[in-house]
Amino acid sequence: MMRKEEILQVGDRVNHKVFGEGLVLETSGQGDRQSVVVSFSSDRSQRKLLLKYANLTRVEKVEKAVGPS
Repeated sequence: MMRKEEILQVGDRVNHKVFGEGLVLETSGQGDRQSVVVSFSSDRSQRKLLLKYANLTRVEKVEKAVGPS
């Protein structure tokens, strides 16, 4: 679950227990009314979720190391 001090931004990858992994397309509001629009890859849906209830977790970005070939 997201901590209160964490703020999602457009382009962040998130995970939801039911809808799976998604991409944040839009953010709006403040405090208890802060919401995000997420495009979920599992069913290709776009859903507007209140962060207060969404229980989203941010998916860590995995950076690939580029070494000599």
